[in-house]
Amino acid sequence: MGETIELEDSESQERKSKSKSKSKSKNKGSGKELQPIPKMLSASGGAALTVIFTTPFDVLKTRAQIENRKIRVSELVRSEGTRSLFRGLQTGLVMSVPVTGIYFVMYESFKEFLIQVCSLGFAAPLVSGSAARIVTSTLVCPLEIARTNFQASSSSNAQVGKSSAFGLLRTVVRDRGFRGLWTGLGPTLFRDAPFSAIYWAGYELIKEQMIGALGFSEKSLVVAFTAGAVSGLAGAAATTPLDVIKSRRQAQLMVSAERAGSLEIAKSIWNTTGYKGFLAGVGPRCAKVAPACAIMISTYEGLRSVLET
Repeated sequence: MGETIELEDSESQERKSKSKSKSKSKNKGSGKELQPIPKMLSASGGAALTVIFTTPFDVLKTRAQIENRKIRVSELVRSEGTRSLFRGLQTGLVMSVPVTGIYFVMYESFKEFLIQVCSLGFAAPLVSGSAARIVTSTLVCPLEIARTNFQASSSSNAQVGKSSAFGLLRTVVRDRGFRGLWTGLGPTLFRDAPFSAIYWAGYELIKEQMIGALGFSEKSLVVAFTAGAVSGLAGAAATTPLDVIKSRRQAQLMVSAERAGSLEIAKSIWNTTGYKGFLAGVGPRCAKVAPACAIMISTYEGLRSVLET
């Protein structure tokens, strides 16, 4: 009799545990189905905030790289007005808001696949960050050309200043053909893929150390902000030479009929200014990228946690 009761109790407990595990798996499944939507919304919101905050730094960085000299905020405002600091803002928003949402979802998907299926550890964020960036950078290259030319132009450059982004791109197609819309894609990928690899590998490592060694909460925005800023700074400094070549190549579309390749541009920089030419705009670039990464990732993590509850 006692054995029968014990068997019945164990069977009922087993049924309960099975039903609980089923309900948990259902909840997890529904969460995974909804996951890309809050991720995209969170990333897009963070991207909009980041673009607005960092556009002035981007303008200063691009001008410094094109003109090969230091550009001061006071000088730019005095000669061209305050609005010059926000050249390319609209194009930046159109380019960054939707694409950043796609980029973050792709990164998370690639990383999950590499960890679960390919059993990659530390290399997973490095590889997935590079892969996601290659896809998105290729998609937005035409808009990146428009933004670079807007930011590189002065108020006296009527050809660029009075054009819309699509008007400028029509001019590129007319003069260079459709291939011209992807001018500078090579240097862009050589810049963005290593940057993303450095950024995500550094971010995940710093985040892990802050949570494990320092005892921070996994959902702490301080962790996201700090890890994003430090890894973004490292990635920006390391890839500045490639950014200089990319900016020079894309900016020449509207000011020169010549089609200098990346190697020719690199040789020209070296012959003219030496190694310092490859570090042009490194200050504004780091001043832009470090807080941009911090704002972007902390906004993303914060909004995602709110939207997923």
